[in-house]
Amino acid sequence: MRAVLPSLRPVLLLAALAAASLELSAMPPRSFAEALGSAQQALAAGNQVEVRSALGQALAFAPDHPLALLHLARAEALLGDDAAALATLQRLARQGGVRDLAGDEAFAALRELSAFRAAAETLAGNAEPRVASTVTRQFDDIDFIPEGIAHDPHAGRFFIGSLNRRGILQWRDGEPASAFHRFDAASDTRVLGLRVSADGGTLWAATLEVGETAPRHARGKGGRAALLAFDLLGDGPPTRYPAPDDGLPHLLNDIALGVDGTLFVSDSERAAVYRLRPDASALELLHADDPAFSYPNGLALLPDGLLYVAHVEGISRFDPAAAVPRRERLAMPDGVPGGGIDGLYACGSDLLAVQGRFGFQQITRFVLDPATAAVREAEALERRHPAHDAATTGVIVGDAFHYIANAQLRRLDDDWNVAADPEAVGPTILRLPLERRREQSPHTRTPACALIEATTPI
Repeated sequence: MRAVLPSLRPVLLLAALAAASLELSAMPPRSFAEALGSAQQALAAGNQVEVRSALGQALAFAPDHPLALLHLARAEALLGDDAAALATLQRLARQGGVRDLAGDEAFAALRELSAFRAAAETLAGNAEPRVASTVTRQFDDIDFIPEGIAHDPHAGRFFIGSLNRRGILQWRDGEPASAFHRFDAASDTRVLGLRVSADGGTLWAATLEVGETAPRHARGKGGRAALLAFDLLGDGPPTRYPAPDDGLPHLLNDIALGVDGTLFVSDSERAAVYRLRPDASALELLHADDPAFSYPNGLALLPDGLLYVAHVEGISRFDPAAAVPRRERLAMPDGVPGGGIDGLYACGSDLLAVQGRFGFQQITRFVLDPATAAVREAEALERRHPAHDAATTGVIVGDAFHYIANAQLRRLDDDWNVAADPEAVGPTILRLPLERRREQSPHTRTPACALIEATTPI
């Protein structure tokens, strides 16, 4: 997500963390953020040797991160190592990207080389627009700044939460939107992830009550994070499940629900995942204190019971049934980045992701290898839709994926204020058609996602 508020989204969290003031040290970095911060400090000092070293360490944590690859290639080119620069650019080009490499003076010495021109062409070609969705709803309020969306299949209602308007809206197809819940303005509550329980009885909301007395986030004002459970069959106040009061910053972000009602929620600022068991009164820590697990965000539970979590370094999976759930990071095919993901969803035996790439966004289908912790292949179902302006999250309804195309998080500053933008448009919901297909094996009955409508060039 192209956010100026890194405490919300990972896509530019990395660029923001790179600007952090970290001391260069002989000690190896403990995380991707530390390595990237060291690279930024070296870059400001004009020390390309240190830039190259620090980015090499950063890529050990996140091997396919596009900004790290770009600046590594720049450092290699400026140091006169043409072969290394071209090899790094070829790694980057496989991902696709919206970037004028030929116009970058760091690559001036490479411009006439056929290998450089080929990398630039591949980079652009792999970012060609692919548009397959249609607009199903556009809101008038340009300052709503949405984050989470959910659907109640029993009542046919959609819900959308706001990071600015302190509330949740609801609507049905063909009907105007109305207020579902408004928070007291004095509480300054912002709404993030949303999910409806399988029985349609509960709307879960991840919230943050912004305040000066709460621990500050990595950048800017923090708040008191809590899960709220709204009774969709009654009219009482929501039940509140706060994040631990441990003096650490918290941002409960996205939610996944198991068939038995167990809830999982990511805590991006704490770099943790929590579990809330049915009938439990408090969140239970599932995973934390892992330097290779930065800013967890989207979560998905697959039919086999495994929990998949998107984070800065890629996608990892857990077995929640294990006595001590162990994190396994998914291996990616060559040239396929696993980072930059906001919303993550189970679609049969596959994963569907709202993913920020190198200068553009796309909806990516990751086909999993059921025998190993690996992605077998990745496919762009949609990318560079004209409405994209920080696409965030979505929800699968029947055979379609409905997602927020333009959360406009770039307009939020570090203290949660919204900047004016005379060219802003209201939140737009896109409908991306999916089909259910059988797997190759006759013994497998799990449906998977595939695009069924022809794409439209733009």
